[in-house]
Amino acid sequence: MAEFIVSTLDDETFDGRTLEQETADGGGLSLREAIALANDAAGADTISFGAGGQGLLRLTEGRIRITDETTINCGGEVTITGDAGSNDVTLAGGITDIAATLEASANGLADNSQIFNATRSLTLTDLILTGGATDGFLQVGGAVASSVDIILINKVIAGNATLDDFANGGGLYSAGSIMITGGQITGNSTAVTGAFGGGVAALGDVTIINSTLSGNQTTGGASIGGGALAQGILTLTNSTVTNNSVTGGNSDGGGVVGGTGLVIANSIVLGNFAMQGDDGELVETAGDGAPTFTGANIVGADGGTFDAEQPHFSGPN
Repeated sequence: MAEFIVSTLDDETFDGRTLEQETADGGGLSLREAIALANDAAGADTISFGAGGQGLLRLTEGRIRITDETTINCGGEVTITGDAGSNDVTLAGGITDIAATLEASANGLADNSQIFNATRSLTLTDLILTGGATDGFLQVGGAVASSVDIILINKVIAGNATLDDFANGGGLYSAGSIMITGGQITGNSTAVTGAFGGGVAALGDVTIINSTLSGNQTTGGASIGGGALAQGILTLTNSTVTNNSVTGGNSDGGGVVGGTGLVIANSIVLGNFAMQGDDGELVETAGDGAPTFTGANIVGADGGTFDAEQPHFSGPN
């Protein structure tokens, strides 16, 4: 197990040298260099950020590939953006506003890249990821795509997008499972046909604890799960899912969708919207079709049009 400390916000490329050689060039150790070194080191690795690595880190060299089990722990204030050209319309804190950027220019995200692409287990702690985008058929995961499990802790994934057909997971995609604790998944989107999970999508289970999913959307036809979609079991605990939407034809589940199960515990799922589908808030696509509620929950009325006057309440059981 090795640990690497990022000491510069510059997106320096890896030259294939040792750690000592990479830091001796006077430019410090970039995140891209640290991950390349971690990929080459045996066993699970940890990457943290030193004083020189705090602030806004702009990826100018495209997405970063992770091929070894890695934990990236910020330990401070780090925002990573895929906006290479610094031309996105942004909100407070440098968060990309996807809709405003595309409204300003149809090619406004052409210089944006996905942020992380992982083939081994990935844990991300105390980071903000924004401005991540993919633009290609089946190019999943606007900010992060992984072929295995992802764990997010105290993390913000906001203002990321996929822009082509069947590109699931506007913010985050995993072919394994996803666990989010203390996260904020906001303002992410998918577009065009069959692109599931505006905020989060996974082939396995999705577990969301003490987190907020808001303002995420899918806009293409047959694109379900505005906030999050799990093809396995989706579990919400002590979390809020609100103001997410699906606006394409035959698109259900403005809030969350569980493929083989949907468990809601002490959570709020309210104010989500499906324009043409049957369910504005929740969808379970297999099993008995009925979510499992535990604890005290507030869940809005299902339907193509959300009725704020008819929420469902489930008490402790």
